[in-house]
Amino acid sequence: MNTHSLHTDTPPHDNLLVQMQTTGDPTQAVILCHGRFASGADMMNLVGQLDVPENTLVLAPTASENQWYPNRFIVERDDNQPQLDSALEVIGELIRFCRKEYEITSDQITLVGFSQGACLVTDFISRNPQPFKAVGILSGGLIGADWEIADTDFTGSLEDTPVYLGCDEADPHIPYDRVEVTNKVLTSLEADVESCRYQDLGHSVHPDAIAFLNKAVSKEIG
Repeated sequence: MNTHSLHTDTPPHDNLLVQMQTTGDPTQAVILCHGRFASGADMMNLVGQLDVPENTLVLAPTASENQWYPNRFIVERDDNQPQLDSALEVIGELIRFCRKEYEITSDQITLVGFSQGACLVTDFISRNPQPFKAVGILSGGLIGADWEIADTDFTGSLEDTPVYLGCDEADPHIPYDRVEVTNKVLTSLEADVESCRYQDLGHSVHPDAIAFLNKAVSKEIG
């Protein structure tokens, strides 16, 4: 495992270290976004639970000050700027890096986020719809106030991208009604959503998510 220096034009996430793992000549990628006050190294621990083939490039950035944006994900978007737009640019830049350096296109990329990172991934794919190999949303949902999401005209297509959307119905950080709205929006964008509602999970990762991601990085999906 080594690190890659990521540079973008949008601070504060304009100069980040990315944990990178690959062997040989990768033909697919996994991009992992951590939760608040965690790190890319923490998300690499999740990879340790997966059967990742040798042809896989794994990228796990660490946010500036270990958080992608400062406030809760259900407040107005302006209250999380400029950090939010900067964080979204990180995902976009990593996707471009995969294409430029390894000729890996979006439909060969699995995006995964937990908690704050899950919200970030959800926001990115809903506003930049394109085919991905798979998307794992682990305890998260769309970013913004209720009225902003209701007023947004989400257009484009995820082209049957398999999406795992899993959350505890009583998650202390993720209101479940936001998960339900997220499901509706992603479905309207033509994603193939597997929405999983749990009890007594807390704010953590369910084994269902691990099973989904294992399928995603194997040839069972895509």
